[in-house]
Amino acid sequence: MISAFAADAPPRLLHEVVAEVMFTAGHATDFDEALELADPLLGEIRALVIEYQADSERRGLTWQFELYGSNDEYLRGASAADPTLSEAERQTRARRAHARTIRTTLTSLTAPEFEIACTGILRIMGCADPHTSSQGNDGGIDFYGRLELEGRLDNFSTYGGFDRRVGLWLIGQAKHYPTRNIQTAHIRELVGSVELARTKGAIHTWPGLHLRPFDAVIQVFFTTGDFSSGSNKLIDNSGLVAMNGDQLATFLADAGLGLDSTNTTFTESKFRMDLGL
Repeated sequence: MISAFAADAPPRLLHEVVAEVMFTAGHATDFDEALELADPLLGEIRALVIEYQADSERRGLTWQFELYGSNDEYLRGASAADPTLSEAERQTRARRAHARTIRTTLTSLTAPEFEIACTGILRIMGCADPHTSSQGNDGGIDFYGRLELEGRLDNFSTYGGFDRRVGLWLIGQAKHYPTRNIQTAHIRELVGSVELARTKGAIHTWPGLHLRPFDAVIQVFFTTGDFSSGSNKLIDNSGLVAMNGDQLATFLADAGLGLDSTNTTFTESKFRMDLGL
């Protein structure tokens, strides 16, 4: 029940929420007994909620619920209105309240549409002219684009024009796997394809991808599903950047895709238009 706590749920006493879970699960014969059983567990539950929120933030995910109150005595939905929050934080939470709907919309796309959507994500990231590879003949690379860093470096200097000569390629693979996990073979395919493109050893050519031996490259892997434990380990060890369906949905919610100017209404037609579909 706690894991299904709605993002817009108002504050409720944590003690009562835990007791309700225990009573529903049959660990107590009445609610008063459930309250007594819940009491010694509150410290552990608070620690778990804090870790859940911290882990979600590290992974770029939306957390559904959080502790609230001067002594963390309440549990509430993470998108609940709170006048103590900054306006920027309230708007972020308003956008993230649509993350689940965005995830469902991503899943409803066809595989070719998802590849185009991933190319649209590169455009959102700042790539001026991202490309989608030809269907059925992509050579292991589904989308790619170059991100120029002019004006993006914190230590910008008017001398030397260093930032005008610096850019990096974002090269990726898209897998529309709503119910399947990405395996290590998928990760290796992308890594190998990029290396062949760099060394000019690939039979395939990608229009607009002019990768030189020392060009900076970030390899990205986007999926509507999730990654196996083995592929996650390979991703961490290789430095590849990956997003599963929930992470993509959070990213797109943060970018406001499909949302109106007040961040209250999501429409699929606007979402598709924002992604170039």
